[in-house]
Amino acid sequence: MKIFRSYLMALAAALAFPVLAHEGHDHGDKPVSAASVAHSATVLPRAEAASELFELLMLAEPEEKGGQRLTLFLDHFTSNVPVSGAVIEIESPGGRSTATGGDQGIYQAEASWLKAGAAHDLTVTVRAGEDTDLLPLRLDLASVGPPAGRVEWAFPWRWAAGALLAGILAWVLLKRPFHAAPRAVLFWLAAFGMLGDPQPGLAHEGHQHEEAPPAAVSGAQSPPPRGEVPQRRPDGSLFIPKPSQRALGLRTAVAEAGQFARAWELAGKVTMDPAVGGRVQAAFAGRLLAGAEGLPVLGQPVRKGEVLAWLTPVAAGVDRGAARGQVAEAASQIKVLEKRVARYRELSHFIAKRDLEQAEFELAGARQRKAAVAAGVDGRETLVAPVSGRIARSGPVAGQVVDAREILFEIVDPQRLAVEAMAYDFAAAKGIASAQGLGPGGETLVLTVLGVGRALNEQALPVLFRIQGESALPLGAPVKVLARGAETVAGVRVPRAALNQAANGEARLWVHEKAEIFAPRRVDVQPLDASDMLVTSGLKGGERVLVEGVTAVGQIR
Repeated sequence: MKIFRSYLMALAAALAFPVLAHEGHDHGDKPVSAASVAHSATVLPRAEAASELFELLMLAEPEEKGGQRLTLFLDHFTSNVPVSGAVIEIESPGGRSTATGGDQGIYQAEASWLKAGAAHDLTVTVRAGEDTDLLPLRLDLASVGPPAGRVEWAFPWRWAAGALLAGILAWVLLKRPFHAAPRAVLFWLAAFGMLGDPQPGLAHEGHQHEEAPPAAVSGAQSPPPRGEVPQRRPDGSLFIPKPSQRALGLRTAVAEAGQFARAWELAGKVTMDPAVGGRVQAAFAGRLLAGAEGLPVLGQPVRKGEVLAWLTPVAAGVDRGAARGQVAEAASQIKVLEKRVARYRELSHFIAKRDLEQAEFELAGARQRKAAVAAGVDGRETLVAPVSGRIARSGPVAGQVVDAREILFEIVDPQRLAVEAMAYDFAAAKGIASAQGLGPGGETLVLTVLGVGRALNEQALPVLFRIQGESALPLGAPVKVLARGAETVAGVRVPRAALNQAANGEARLWVHEKAEIFAPRRVDVQPLDASDMLVTSGLKGGERVLVEGVTAVGQIR
């Protein structure tokens, strides 16, 4: 039983290998598309042309019902945005034809004149709106032709015969009195010695088991070429077909070379403008009382002088008792002084006038002392808005006991916010001419320099900027300040979105070299403004860089 089972395993291994047909032979399998063997059997035949206005990519592919067709992808050269609704005319050896379609910049045209193994010089006229362009290109099908060999699943007679001989030899060896392990080794060595020829059988030249015309002529449908998917090339660049570019939403921009003002990045945060902002603090420890309409809420507009809340003092039991004793003592003293003043007034003709005035002064002082002590025990302070604006902070609630000097409300004017930044380069801080800010959500802020501090704060000079216009950023929000001076530097301007980090941490961007080729570039950059960066080396002016879809492109392997 073991011998029979081993023989079956060897025979199954022999039957598992395919046989290739020689050139000119066909064992009846479905024919392979000629286009699938073009360009190293990976991608369809293609040609491209570009101008200052448009970029055109032309693909030659078989139709399902025979013949050939052309698929054209039309994009704006600078932005890689598909051009829809254009009129495209093709001058070819078969005459003039017009491409149809245009949805998402994809057009199609019949091309029965295409011949495998030939190169065709074409002229394409593009009219899109008011723009007209003439694009010459050369469509080379020299590498397209009948396949030289194909995989066939014919019955492997040669391998079956070898398996039979291996089985007989194994049976002879296993009958001998060797140990089980050496016998098994000898069996498999004998079997694979007979079957070890890795070359599959090829049909003879000049024979064909079943006539099948090339797919480029018959139009037989075949699987998509393996290369028509995004892939990384050996040199590190990426091949991204036009359909994939549309699916990923890839957009480009032209890099601009020139002289630009040097910029510095400063870390800052949003703060209130001291000229229009205000705070409400507790003058003493007390209990917060709400008005008739309740305490103000966050974002509520208030006017200068508007009552926000009341604050009643709170004190310990001993202090409160002492204060009440002072109030009682002042009240009794007031009664004594009131009687004295009344008696002096009755005897005003008999006493000196200064005695009456002195008694009246003492009475007024006693009353003021009583009012002050009573206010400290049972009185309340009115809290009003010092400026007009909106409530930016409102922490306490009605009935809450607050400490002295505690911030109860902050009022800001959304149209008069400021940014405080820290500058560690003192010379640069004094030479700031203009500035922009970049908020945490990517918001761009126009900043005006208000002033530079003269005292260090954490080994840096504070610089105050005013935000032009209304801003929705809250107080304390981090802001990246890009300050510019009068000095200029040469470089190439690119959008910030075009840059990402390579695996080693260096700055990298993708250059759109050809219609379907994107190459990585290592670059040296420095800040320019809130939306752009300055490339000082690694990029030339006029090159196209990828600005949308950078993350998706970086994940292609």
